[in-house]
Amino acid sequence: MTDHISASINTGRFVRTRKLHDRWWGPVWRGLTVEENAKHYRAMGKAVWLYIYLIVHANRKTGELFRLIPSIAKDMALPERTIRDWLRKLRKGGYVTTQSTGRGLVISVLKWKPLRHNMSD
Repeated sequence: MTDHISASINTGRFVRTRKLHDRWWGPVWRGLTVEENAKHYRAMGKAVWLYIYLIVHANRKTGELFRLIPSIAKDMALPERTIRDWLRKLRKGGYVTTQSTGRGLVISVLKWKPLRHNMSD
């Protein structure tokens, strides 16, 4: 283990950083849940959990993230097959696109709108 990593762990820096990530949030479009025909509920089903995961981990400006399927599965404590099935469902529904880099996936949340600093704009 490198010195800077062990120093971070020993000083508790790692714990503080992790707690910050536990409080991380992401914007969710109101229309996802308020829709008279429940179109998003029907299109996503339980895959909405993966969609939320992608939103909170995406780059706030671009809506993109780089992930490995096994990493997502581990983070969410779910089987890789479930993640693959949900990702397929989200792609089919037009919620995300994916591009393989050979090492992992670049996942883009479609219709992403970056947060503005001044919410009155």
